[in-house]
Amino acid sequence: MKRMTLIAIAICLSLALAMPAMAMDVDFSGYFWSRGQVNTKRDLQETNATDSFGYMKFRLKTDFKVNDNIKLTTQFDALDNKRFGANDAVTASTTTLGTSTAGYYSSTTTVSDGQNIDWDVAYATIKTPIGGFVFGRWYGAAWGTDFADSNQDPADKFTWVVPVDRLTFALQFKKIQEADEGTTVADKDWDKYYAVVSYKADNWKAGLLGSFYNLKSFTTPGQVDITKRYLIPAGVAANQPYTDPAVQATAIATLLGVEGAKIPSYVASGLTAAQATTRAFNESLKQASIAAEADTQLYVINPYFIGTFGGLSIEAEAAYGTGTTKYTAINMQAIATAFGQPGNYTNYQRPDVDAEGLGYLIDATYDFGAFSLNGGYVYASGDNDPYDNKDKSFAYLEPSGDFHKLFILNGAGGSASGGLYSSLGGGAGNLAGGQTKELPNYGYKIWYAGFGLTPMENLSFDFVVGSSEADKVPTGYDKKHGTEYDVTATWKPMANLTLRGIVAHLNAGDIYKYVERYGAAPLADVADNTTYFLEAKVDF
Repeated sequence: MKRMTLIAIAICLSLALAMPAMAMDVDFSGYFWSRGQVNTKRDLQETNATDSFGYMKFRLKTDFKVNDNIKLTTQFDALDNKRFGANDAVTASTTTLGTSTAGYYSSTTTVSDGQNIDWDVAYATIKTPIGGFVFGRWYGAAWGTDFADSNQDPADKFTWVVPVDRLTFALQFKKIQEADEGTTVADKDWDKYYAVVSYKADNWKAGLLGSFYNLKSFTTPGQVDITKRYLIPAGVAANQPYTDPAVQATAIATLLGVEGAKIPSYVASGLTAAQATTRAFNESLKQASIAAEADTQLYVINPYFIGTFGGLSIEAEAAYGTGTTKYTAINMQAIATAFGQPGNYTNYQRPDVDAEGLGYLIDATYDFGAFSLNGGYVYASGDNDPYDNKDKSFAYLEPSGDFHKLFILNGAGGSASGGLYSSLGGGAGNLAGGQTKELPNYGYKIWYAGFGLTPMENLSFDFVVGSSEADKVPTGYDKKHGTEYDVTATWKPMANLTLRGIVAHLNAGDIYKYVERYGAAPLADVADNTTYFLEAKVDF
């Protein structure tokens, strides 16, 4: 810790001493917040004990104006999401939030306590006669509304921006994951390409975003299900996809054993021995081929509109993606031989899977001055069968981590909801849980309504009630995520200081009886959770 602090101080001092010689303008901005949180029943069970904790974060952003056309920007976070009382280590540590062992899949949910110092942003902005260029690593900004955006982590990007009066055109390349450097394979990265046109009027703005996602070695919903349902309980490594030959062989053998053990039950249901064996073979073939490496290519179109007309403010955004997931061939001969099936299955390849998703947001607010009304509806398509030839979950492809309308059900990232995105319901998580959770794959339909009250210029209150259910669920599941009631108070007693308090109550829906169970019996019941949240934030 002392070493890292001294390094940071030395850098700042050297830059400050060099400023006059460099004739460079330097601007500093940032914030520090400290938060406390109490969850009455995080696991949504009556037997839960109340848990309470505090955490903090400091951010410093520095802009170096090299000349009129060049600016360098850096940013570091310190004590990022660091829990009060956590180990003061230089590297990140984790805090265990809860362990769920009721299903076949035993999961321990943790959140990172963050590094003491994490210098994660550095980029250059250059103005030229043909437009502006921005390149480096930085946090993204929401496109349009907060819906269909997830900018919790910085990414490496190259952007070209051309403003023409009220119009703006832009192209961007984003590197999500580097996976083939120093290996014997090629073209295994995750890349995204964007083309943008937007228009800004006096009281409204609109834009259209076209994207191409080229995601190599992409983890599909079927792979997540197979991993949790069959492979992890059998001790097979959880990393996906199973490209390593030894791990692949173990995975195939595990699936072979799972289906082979079902043959007596198939016979008992009326099938002949030959029919039962063929059925078990076909199931093994399907499952093992899903566990193969998968590449997803997706084309996305994403328009938005935001406008204010008198006291009425309207926000709307939609996103539609369509593409294909292609699976690599996998050696299935061991399964074919074990089941006595004729033919050569050495290079069996799963047929291509159609990837498709739709999401949209409609939000309206009417401002009466000190009083306002707000309401809206959010939809994200879901998929209830990870083994068929279509993946139609928008929520899986885009978790919408920036959309925080409901604190418990929508809060993403450790610093947005205190880890509820991954730990709510004994590890089931919430609707921003991302691609390692079962719940978001089923999509959602959320309506919400509320009002705001501003009795003084520096004091405001907001109340919102929202109800959510899944778009599609497996047979036997309940769709209800629950109904949430949030009350937020925001007070600014002085310049640069903001105090915020939230009381959020989730009347939990019965879908939490079923998710992340993976073959085990549903829970008998679920309990409600109330979360109390306090924040003091200093910005500069």
